[in-house]
Amino acid sequence: MGRLEEFLSRRKRFEPEGHVVSGRLAEFRLMKLTRAVAGEALVLEGIRIPDPEEGGRREIDMVVATGDEILFVEQKHWSGSFTITSEGRFFQKRKNGGTLMHKDIVAWTARKGDILCDLHENRTDKEVPPSRTVLVFSNKNLEWEPLPDEVPAEAYDELGFIDMIDKMDKSPPSDELRETLMGFGTWDTIHLNGG
Repeated sequence: MGRLEEFLSRRKRFEPEGHVVSGRLAEFRLMKLTRAVAGEALVLEGIRIPDPEEGGRREIDMVVATGDEILFVEQKHWSGSFTITSEGRFFQKRKNGGTLMHKDIVAWTARKGDILCDLHENRTDKEVPPSRTVLVFSNKNLEWEPLPDEVPAEAYDELGFIDMIDKMDKSPPSDELRETLMGFGTWDTIHLNGG
């Protein structure tokens, strides 16, 4: 057996963990449901924006833009339960007994929204409509309480989010905002220099 054949025979495949797969499927499902009720609103997923302060790119799970407002949506498909610490971090207790300390996902999502709004305003010299930060907890196996009043975000389960989208004004965003939002990809571009 040649070296290449030996290498390929020993190569291990690492499948994504179950919670990663279920999270991706949940994001896909939420996108399909949202688009089904969004009317003329622009619904985009996985927008990757450049981060001028920290470098690299940041992803916004979903953006819903209308003529009146823009929603920056962060979806979590957690199980178990969570509490919010005094610093705004989310402490998750998983069903399997494990625990995770997440960052302040409200501030993080709002920051990504602010970056996107700044990029639009710098590009067009026009203001973005008012924005909202929205958390969607899509796993039915997550026990959670409404967010405290001091948390600057809204939170919904999957059906509550779809109901909210269904009831909101669904007019199309301005042409300028549409152009800005459509200008971001869902994957990073790799630039190869040299010969």
